[in-house]
Amino acid sequence: HITTWTGQFKDKDTGKVVSIFNQIDFIICQKRHKHLLTNARSYAGTLTNSDHRLVKTTFKFEKGKLWHTKKNTPKTPKINLANLTSSKVCLDQYKTGLNERLTTIEQDNNNSTVNDSWTNVQQAIKESAKTSAGVNTCNKQKRTANDTISELSNRQKDLRLQIQNTDNEERKIKLRYERNRVLHTIRKTILEQRNEELEKKVQKINEANSDNAMFKAVKPLNQKHYKNQSVEDSSGKLVINPNQTLEIVADFFKEKFQNQDLASIASFQGIPRKLNKPFTSEEVRKSLESLKNNRAPGGDEISGELLKYGTPLLHKSIANILNRVFEEHETININSGELIAIPKPGKPKGPPKILRPITLLNTIRKALSIITLHRIRPHIEEYLSHSQSGFRPERSTSDVAWTHKWLAAKAKKEDVEIKITGIDMSAAFDTIDRQILLDIIERIVEEDELRIIRFLLSDTVINTRINGATKERPFVSNIGTPQGDSLSPVLFSVYLENALKEVRTILPRPTNELEKTLPTEIAYADDVNFAGLNFVDTEEVQNTLHKYNLLVNIDKTEFTTLSRAGTEYKNTKKVGTLIGDEEDVERRKRLSNAALTKLLNVWIKGDKIKRKTKLKLYRSLVKSILVYNCGTWALTKSEEEKLNAFHRKQLRKVLNIKYPVKITNSSLCNKCEEHPLSIYILENRWRLFGHILRRNIEIPPNKSMNSYFATHGKKVSGTPFNNTTSRPQQRPIKTTRKHITTHN
Repeated sequence: HITTWTGQFKDKDTGKVVSIFNQIDFIICQKRHKHLLTNARSYAGTLTNSDHRLVKTTFKFEKGKLWHTKKNTPKTPKINLANLTSSKVCLDQYKTGLNERLTTIEQDNNNSTVNDSWTNVQQAIKESAKTSAGVNTCNKQKRTANDTISELSNRQKDLRLQIQNTDNEERKIKLRYERNRVLHTIRKTILEQRNEELEKKVQKINEANSDNAMFKAVKPLNQKHYKNQSVEDSSGKLVINPNQTLEIVADFFKEKFQNQDLASIASFQGIPRKLNKPFTSEEVRKSLESLKNNRAPGGDEISGELLKYGTPLLHKSIANILNRVFEEHETININSGELIAIPKPGKPKGPPKILRPITLLNTIRKALSIITLHRIRPHIEEYLSHSQSGFRPERSTSDVAWTHKWLAAKAKKEDVEIKITGIDMSAAFDTIDRQILLDIIERIVEEDELRIIRFLLSDTVINTRINGATKERPFVSNIGTPQGDSLSPVLFSVYLENALKEVRTILPRPTNELEKTLPTEIAYADDVNFAGLNFVDTEEVQNTLHKYNLLVNIDKTEFTTLSRAGTEYKNTKKVGTLIGDEEDVERRKRLSNAALTKLLNVWIKGDKIKRKTKLKLYRSLVKSILVYNCGTWALTKSEEEKLNAFHRKQLRKVLNIKYPVKITNSSLCNKCEEHPLSIYILENRWRLFGHILRRNIEIPPNKSMNSYFATHGKKVSGTPFNNTTSRPQQRPIKTTRKHITTHN
């Protein structure tokens, strides 16, 4: 019960009477377990001479298991990559030390095995980095890690004890006043310390040359406190013990990625022989330079920066080792990875299937995947159909959104019903049969690339990690493609394309001229939609895809009808965009407002943030959400004015302009160096329109536009609808060009 008992005792040394204030009868538990507490009450007793009360508590033990303290395991010290990337002296020392060690390796290990050579190169990279850049000595620092704050904190504690131990009311008032002054000074000092940290992070943001670099600089400020992920066991009980959670998740993914019915892929096939087109140091250099910074390393603990900023001698050594792998048929440990189980957004706690597996691969494997991708890209582009827009150059989600909106306009124009069947696949990347994939790839790429892909798909050793802990029980995965490198999405597209070719043979052929002009298939990665005058038989599609071990989620399959009278389809989401323009704009407003509110809590309320920095943050973190796929919007004049007003309202919040301060719309735009949002949308609409026209005429966006303008029946008369007709053509071209030139 929330009461305080008091008492007094006489100090033997000073002879003063000391007052005691304390609280009793509390339930103490960790905050993470508070959700298990369902009831807590205190009961007073009449037969006992005590101020204590009986406290009764109810916990949901039927849904949970007791938590045990996790043992602290020593962490491997990490290399201070910030010194390597920011200091030229440190970088030069790293390159010099690396060259010396690699030269020694070449002289001493002429007859060593491939695996030994790769181990020596890895060791040389790590030792050179530790010598030049050093290691991170501490991870986190509390806000009170300041001598001034520590002294003030001790001072206020002493004052609190004096207040408790004095009976003089006048002295109590003085002590409380002094303690309040100390607490105020502590808050002020912490605020100043926070602003200093903020200024350092702001400096990094100010040095960013693009909005893409801004995301990286702002990311540490928006990180939320990571909560341990709990899962349910087979009986439906919530497991909060970290060790048991790790066991359950590891067993789940082992069963998922180790299919007993499928044979493992051999690393090599045939006799050992050289590659027809060996790896070159230039290929290695380009692939390493394309790696992004600040990415988590794999099991070898070699980050991308250590290879990216390496020397030509390192590139040569890596190329020689990779060539020897295929020449001698001797594997090196580059296919191991750590599977990180990340909860899917918006999903409640439940069984392990709600977790999304992301694999942290070794950096050298990522580089090898990039080299392979560059080699096979032309062959893949020839093989894939025009309907696939995912993971392809010069294609994007705008293709899919643009196609659906033109189909909706077609349905309105000619008063026809266009049926769209959206197929949803469950864990598509994780169910690929690797042997079938290799059989498909063999018909597309050359021998060298086939050998490389076979090597990358074999001996995939995985450790499971969740809540920062790793289960040291590796298993070999023999199904799916790891979601962690740039090659896996392309391989999946090839695999899916082969399955869809068989699906097309069972689909009914178009029966009239209207249906022949429609894009019958619209795909983005594993999101496949079939358009026509009738819905597709999903059972036949499911049976065909099942031959390729691709599972269709019938419950999530969407059946959408585009028509002149109907409005339900407008709230149908395709690749993050609603088909209805007005509905999509309203949704974008809500999402951008949520992003702006999140930004307000971190940045906008800071007094020392420059206006230029605030606007850069707004453009990168808020405006990008507001105008996502805005090139597909067709808005009326009133809708554009509302959107412009919404944009100006956000700009006023960013600059903290409130009543009674007034500013005109033109002055606000000039101060923020922004044009009306309608002009930005107009530019993107023209840009997307021209981009699509320059693409092949058989891609879905072009086919949907051509179908719209190809009249197959009498145009329905009546009030014009808000469709995706090219509204920019109704505007003065001279004004449009002027605005575009000014904005650029």
